[in-house]
Amino acid sequence: MLVHANDLPVRSGQVIVSEAGSPVSFLMDLMAEEYEPYGHAGIVMVEADGTFVYEAFSFLNLRIWEPPTRRLRGKIRRVPLMEFLQRGTVAALYQHDVHSLDAIAAFATKAYEARLAFDGLFDYRTDDSVYCSEFVAAALVAAGLAETPPTPRTNNPSLNRTMDWLDLDTPGFILAADLLANASPVAVFSKHYTLTQVEAHFAFEREMHRRFSEDQSLGNIFRWTHSGPRYRSHLAELRDSLLAEADAADNVEDWVVTEMATAISGSAD
Repeated sequence: MLVHANDLPVRSGQVIVSEAGSPVSFLMDLMAEEYEPYGHAGIVMVEADGTFVYEAFSFLNLRIWEPPTRRLRGKIRRVPLMEFLQRGTVAALYQHDVHSLDAIAAFATKAYEARLAFDGLFDYRTDDSVYCSEFVAAALVAAGLAETPPTPRTNNPSLNRTMDWLDLDTPGFILAADLLANASPVAVFSKHYTLTQVEAHFAFEREMHRRFSEDQSLGNIFRWTHSGPRYRSHLAELRDSLLAEADAADNVEDWVVTEMATAISGSAD
């Protein structure tokens, strides 16, 4: 269900995931072999002074003249839930087994108090720093829940060159959506989209990811600006038109794939 921010039924220890909906976030999606919705994750905490999200966070500001990853500085931080919700395009709230919530929350508090560092190299094999979904995965394990297996990195020459430039040598990534495998959905929030448009957004990215084969170049998708990647104009226009028309579609996933096939290759393949 799509709910108003003030109506979110929150409890400490719930997992919240969000999607930025930006070219930068999709570039990071392409780094994993499989596509999963949502690019960020945190842990909800209901405390005496308000409701917060504990998250491993740092700003990733891509530049074309130097790798930013070695300069990233961040840690586990505590942000108001409303601030978290306003930052992204869509967010979804999930809950694992009710008996695990206290332990998940306790891990989040401990990591926050220890000022656990953000891992700018996105390497799940290190223990002294974490990125967002790795932080939540560690909390789930601390609560006695199953480990979240990493997804292998993409084997694409163009993307591998970019990852090498970014100093990313991890063999894979812990994806935010995979944290939810054994959790129950609670609510979805979006300040921009209807539920159907949310489905269309993820369907667009999933199909773009599927089409990004080994012979594809990042330049086919993005143009590079002083502030980072932007979608090629025809892809940005296609995405906007899909979102604008999504509410009239019967089966959003199939409709998006067909519309993209027609627009990109001229036939429904």
